[in-house]
Amino acid sequence: MKPRKASRVVLLNERDEVLLIRAQDLLTPSHQWWMTCGGGSELGESAAQTAAREL
Repeated sequence: MKPRKASRVVLLNERDEVLLIRAQDLLTPSHQWWMTCGGGSELGESAAQTAAREL
């Protein structure tokens, strides 16, 4: 499998709480996980540009 360029962002508020997103598998709704904001880069996009777009 070819590696994919991606960016993740850890957002903290003034109380040092982290923003997490709960996701689930559409075919198996009981399969859930927590993740930070982010996603795959588009062609020619820098890591910072990817992070900004994903936010």
